[in-house]
Amino acid sequence: MKHCISEKQVIAFLREAEAGLPAWNLCRKLGFNDDNGRSCAVGSARLDGKRVSRSSGYSQGGKCMTSRFSAFMFSMLLLSAGCRAASWPCHDSVREGEQARSTALQALACQAHSHRLVLLGELHGTVESPALLADLLRAQPAARPIRLGLEWPVGLQSKVDSYFHSSGTSADRAAFAVGRDWSSTYDGRMSRAWLMLIDTVRDLRRQGRDVQVFTMEPNYGSPAQVAAAGGFVRVKEAGMARAIDAQLKLAPPDALVAALVGNYHVRTAPNWPDPTSSLAYRLSADHPLLVLPQSEHGTFWAIVPPHHRASVQTLHGKAAPLPANDVVVQTVPGAPDGVVAYGLLLPTFTASPHP
Repeated sequence: MKHCISEKQVIAFLREAEAGLPAWNLCRKLGFNDDNGRSCAVGSARLDGKRVSRSSGYSQGGKCMTSRFSAFMFSMLLLSAGCRAASWPCHDSVREGEQARSTALQALACQAHSHRLVLLGELHGTVESPALLADLLRAQPAARPIRLGLEWPVGLQSKVDSYFHSSGTSADRAAFAVGRDWSSTYDGRMSRAWLMLIDTVRDLRRQGRDVQVFTMEPNYGSPAQVAAAGGFVRVKEAGMARAIDAQLKLAPPDALVAALVGNYHVRTAPNWPDPTSSLAYRLSADHPLLVLPQSEHGTFWAIVPPHHRASVQTLHGKAAPLPANDVVVQTVPGAPDGVVAYGLLLPTFTASPHP
């Protein structure tokens, strides 16, 4: 069956293009997937895209026009907009409900092809969440550049670079960890699992892929400066958003920027404090794919009162645990416009201590 597009739809398409709506959104409205973000023009509109491989009918006055000329004209429109037929159905491939982890992972990796930005919001200090992001990055096309952002202080960038370019031996890990008391200064962000995530992207780099790692937590300034800027959380989230935005601008247009942060920093629910400060809202115009791993069972590594020292904490869920290789996928309600958000309920979490 031909895909019939009316004259009214084409006119609306062009008007939205001229208003600046990204090709990512335009193409999905018409049932196509946008390509890799290269710039081109439709009339006076600047869009992101490259090519099309789907012929379409064009209708006028309610009648579907299937002549070669009209099909050619509409194909040229899609060509300029950067729309293409999906190699598999990425637009609606993520299925809600309980399913095999491998099935959910393949669907999310497919979905990520239509996004330049992936935000993974985790409960810090687990093995499973960084491993999930590692699997999503491995599943990206081999030619696609990757920029991995970590919720670590920008002052650690040189240490991160040294470890990323090292062999990843136990001695290299020890060199990374030396000089800091990870158990009292940092929460579960500074975990062995995060270093294993760097090990994964290092392996991708050794395979010849274009991969870089960047840190995001800003320098805060004086207490007075923090207070004037709205408090610690707003300063942190504004700084991380700037770091991600800089990567989106500097990276090749077909790159995937993936950021691993605490789930609080990608909050979307209106009943949470200051939700519009979160990265999900600050970066909504970049149409991120938001992934939120969760579990009701297992352990995690965190700093908790009264001793304020990192240790293993236990989750005490009441629901029966899932089978070991299954997950439950759910659409996250209340996500900002432009954000595609999924929660992944995992069978269990496993605590990942500091290096």
